Amino acid sequence: MNEALSNPGHKGPIVLTPGDPAGIGAEISLKAFAAGVRDFVLMEDPERIKALASKLGLDIAIHLVDRLQVSPSSDKD
Repeated sequence: MNEALSNPGHKGPIVLTPGDPAGIGAEISLKAFAAGVRDFVLMEDPERIKALASKLGLDIAIHLVDRLQVSPSSDKD
């Protein structure tokens, strides 16, 4: 099992995709971030996320990340 899911003390980010562009995944992700959840990375068009955050009245700085460093895991699936 993935350590990030099975170990609440894990410090690495979880990578999220918002799913259907017409769905609510991106909105839920932005609202979670605004509520203090910080252990995830959202894979989405940054301009779309900026526009959605503005539409929702959320003052969130959107940063483009072009690479994540992943530590090797000893988990066996």
